[in-house]
Amino acid sequence: MAEDNRDVDMGNSDDDSSSEEEVDIDPQDEQRIMQLESQLETSPTVYDLHVQLLELLKKYKLKARLRSARQRMHSLFPFNENQWMDWINDEMESISSPKDIDEIKQLFQVATQDYVSVTIWESYLEFLQAADPDVLSKTAAGGDVFRRAAEAALTAAGLHLSEGHHIWQTYRSHEQSVAEESGDEKQLERVRSLYHRQLQLPNPQAPELLQEYEEWETQHGKASVPQHIRAAAQRSSDAAQLRAAHEAAVSADKTADATLLAAYMAYIQLEKAQKDPARVQLLYERAVSVFPVTSELWLQYTRYLETEVKVPTLINQVYARAVRNCPWVGSLWAAALRAHERLGGPDQEHEAMATKALAAGLQGPEDYLAVLLARADCLRHQLPTPAGPSSPAAGKLQAWFTHSRSTMTQYFPAYLDRSLSLQAYCAHVEGVLLGDLASMREVWEDTVKGQLGRYYETWLGWITMERSLRQLSAARSLFKRCYSRHFEEGGQLALAYEWIKFEREEGSAEDLFIASLKVDPIIEQATAAATAAANQPAAAVARAAAQNANKLSRDEIKAKRRANDPNFKERKPGVKRDHEDSTMAPEAAAAGLSSPQKRTKEHADEHMADTTDAGFDAAAAAAAKQPVVYSDEHTVFVKGLGFDVGEEDLRRLFAELGVKSVRLGRDKATGASRGFAYVDFDNDEAVQKASQKDGEVVNGRKLFIAKSQPPGGGGRGRGRGRFDRGG
Repeated sequence: MAEDNRDVDMGNSDDDSSSEEEVDIDPQDEQRIMQLESQLETSPTVYDLHVQLLELLKKYKLKARLRSARQRMHSLFPFNENQWMDWINDEMESISSPKDIDEIKQLFQVATQDYVSVTIWESYLEFLQAADPDVLSKTAAGGDVFRRAAEAALTAAGLHLSEGHHIWQTYRSHEQSVAEESGDEKQLERVRSLYHRQLQLPNPQAPELLQEYEEWETQHGKASVPQHIRAAAQRSSDAAQLRAAHEAAVSADKTADATLLAAYMAYIQLEKAQKDPARVQLLYERAVSVFPVTSELWLQYTRYLETEVKVPTLINQVYARAVRNCPWVGSLWAAALRAHERLGGPDQEHEAMATKALAAGLQGPEDYLAVLLARADCLRHQLPTPAGPSSPAAGKLQAWFTHSRSTMTQYFPAYLDRSLSLQAYCAHVEGVLLGDLASMREVWEDTVKGQLGRYYETWLGWITMERSLRQLSAARSLFKRCYSRHFEEGGQLALAYEWIKFEREEGSAEDLFIASLKVDPIIEQATAAATAAANQPAAAVARAAAQNANKLSRDEIKAKRRANDPNFKERKPGVKRDHEDSTMAPEAAAAGLSSPQKRTKEHADEHMADTTDAGFDAAAAAAAKQPVVYSDEHTVFVKGLGFDVGEEDLRRLFAELGVKSVRLGRDKATGASRGFAYVDFDNDEAVQKASQKDGEVVNGRKLFIAKSQPPGGGGRGRGRGRFDRGG
């Protein structure tokens, strides 16, 4: 995907450099400038550092350094309308040669690529009229230069309902001035064509424009305006009236909040219903210029272009802008990668884009996975048919899987992808597509030996893949290997039912009988535990009875067994029961299990804990554990935390305020940080001072800090959302 955002090398003049040497800079500001430049060397992607540096350089009119700082910032971030106009106006003050004019023209051309802006386009046309020698002298070459720029402006923003008429007016005025000087009929026809084109578009000023056109035609000897043009003007006015309420809801004076975003979405739906792709595209452009870091908006926009417009160059350009605005969003990069492949882009560019995405500051494991899988899909599509493990395409795909697994392990060692999106995909390629069962099983073996092996879904994924390949003996061996494991979240019972289902559908009567013997105790135990948990009064009585029962000594228990069990035999001192090892089931031995007599005390205790009535334990735990309630009375909410920021980092940040406690939001399944925290203090004064640290940078991430606002006076508060970078 080719980048559409070009950068401009404006150069550095000697005049700029010499004038900067004479500037008297406040020592504190000079030190701050040096500090910001140093910070940007190590943290170039921190947006606010760039903004602060530009403000200081502009304050002292350090033109060369300001130009360089802007170029550096724009190479990383798009500029909004105000930032571009500040830059362009500063450059206009220094025009001294035709070369300067050409550089500003180039700067305008780059400025029009970031976001749609009628102001920038109109300023560009006015600059050409005032500064371009050919346009100014109204030569034929100058006319061509101006028309190319004006037509580009109309394509980009001429359909803007409330502001687009400015571009039409500027374009038409230029052509009228040329016509007045030349008196050429061809030039008059150009003016007439511009009137006709504008009168056919939705325009709230259509009646006034029609009257202006009539007067112009009268001045040039035409008695009346054609009837079809009058009819078009009426339709233009009606279409503008249809959109008037929507246009008012998204006017420039509205605050960029959720209400405005919803208004844009409603407006876009109206235009979609009118089935005019150009107007829909313009509305999306207007929306992303107000909400440039709302990734969902970019995803909707690009999907519309892919399904309705279907112009590859345009689609790739918009995706390039989307990931430039939201480089931390993996789903956006993944969509761009898939579009690039689907539209026939070169694989070298696809690989470069994936590499760039992984280095762009993606936020979480899901973001990395989205990019890694998108690249893997592209490489899988390149496999020959039939595929073999020795083909070059297979080697590239296998290398990417290896790189993907090492990337995830390096950045997110504690992350557990319960969906097995990467592991199962890699195994599928090895076993199903490449026919290498040994490599497939190696992938699964590595997976079940890790933390994911604690979940029955991992084992079932392996079993299911073996079954799909009709490796039924291997699948059955896996059931025998793992059915007795104590999985997280009740997975042992689920796996027991899966084994029975497998044997009923694939095995013999003997296979089903053997499986039933294995899993029936697990099912019965779970049923009993569920029954006890459902009958809490009975569970309470049983607990009380157990607590009040007479405790028998070991000798008393032995005496009772001697009296009531005719098969009871005294065990002679020093004699071990090793002969029972030979009774161990073959499948248990194959799975690496030891005999019951060889288990350690730790395993025996674990077994006793697992066979305890689940209902009794759950009831006792619920009765004993009381929920901790936080009032958040003296609490700040912190978000934007990097995944490496821990409790001690926050305590250091607020050390002088007397931190009472820190509650770091963590994922329930993995324990990984979720990027937010609550910090409790002793009084409101500390909370106010802590809130003043809003915007502090910790480990390269700008934090949002505000007093916690619990909904309804209780519970935890949430931070406010942000829609724009500002600027």
